[in-house]
Amino acid sequence: MRRLHNRSRARFRHSQLRPSVHRVLHYEGEGDPSADVVHDLDGDGRGELVLTDRHFEYVNDLCFACSPILSLVICDTNGTFADCTMQFPDGLQNDLRRADERLNLNASDDTVAGTKYRRGGVLGVYLVHALLDGEQRAWNAVSARLTEPDRVWLSVARSRAQAWVANRLRALDVKTDAVQ
Repeated sequence: MRRLHNRSRARFRHSQLRPSVHRVLHYEGEGDPSADVVHDLDGDGRGELVLTDRHFEYVNDLCFACSPILSLVICDTNGTFADCTMQFPDGLQNDLRRADERLNLNASDDTVAGTKYRRGGVLGVYLVHALLDGEQRAWNAVSARLTEPDRVWLSVARSRAQAWVANRLRALDVKTDAVQ
């Protein structure tokens, strides 16, 4: 596995060991899809690639540590990779707890850092709810909890989030390479 960093693009290659090494997954997109681990999450004998989706790093002036990080599970479905995160919702539930905690801990902190951490939590809660419940329900649930400045801030990120939710895998530009 090899990770290359560039300010505007991240590249990820995951290689599989066989008689010769060949690339089985190539990622090229915004953020850093750090490869955490390959696990057989459903017990079918085929490993799922468990990643962290950092598509929203630094969005709307968030700091790196403030940015929401979401679970992403990629499954090999007969030679093509698919986003199968929804089949394994435990990761998203953990993401939701983390984001909600960040939102609640910084709810009344009006410092610059407190505001950025809170807004990262806001965006994380919104994104997980959008994946699990649909975008409009996520907006209704989250915006009701926010102050007006935070609601305005989230509305700026909303169109990018809507596009990301609509087709998460294409937004990540995940491709398979032919076995050589």
